[in-house]
Amino acid sequence: MEAATGGVVILGRGGHARVLAECFAVGYSMLDKGEDVPADVSLILGMEDLHTRLRLVKEYGYDRFVDAIHGTAWISRSARWGRAPQIMVGTIIQTGARLGDFVIVNTGAQIDHDCVIGDFAFIGPGAVILGEAVVEKEAFIGGNATVLPKRIIGRGAIVGAGAVVTKDVAPGVTVMGNPAGPRCVTWIDTGYDEKMGNETR
Repeated sequence: MEAATGGVVILGRGGHARVLAECFAVGYSMLDKGEDVPADVSLILGMEDLHTRLRLVKEYGYDRFVDAIHGTAWISRSARWGRAPQIMVGTIIQTGARLGDFVIVNTGAQIDHDCVIGDFAFIGPGAVILGEAVVEKEAFIGGNATVLPKRIIGRGAIVGAGAVVTKDVAPGVTVMGNPAGPRCVTWIDTGYDEKMGNETR
């Protein structure tokens, strides 16, 4: 995807923004809260917090955001993704995988064949999503977690770091452990009920 004529700006200055800036160093700058964003620049979300990401996409407009795909990521030719994914260093995205809009696939994570990852989902560093699993929109998969084949992680669910998911996880439920078991219900309606733009490509 081509950037706007004014270059690319990473929104945020926290840890995730700094990782993005280092991964994609050439021509990037970072802006913090309250700083003016020039109209002629493309944007990358530099934070992991779901509600902040949703708010900023609404505030700045869906079409201003661009893909951030690291050159060391291995992506199957048959994989597809929507608007502005962040696919970080050393990730693997296998045959037939489909990623929605504004998905983050963090460092060293693996998305196996025919998986579906919903809009605004977060896949943590080193996480493994095995064949034909579904991670619904706004779900969060913690670092080094494993989701076994054909499992469904419901909308807004949270899978704790290192968890091994052997059963489906209901929307909004937090699971932890091996095997992963429920700890609490955390789902909050974000109001993001329909796509804001392009179809998944």
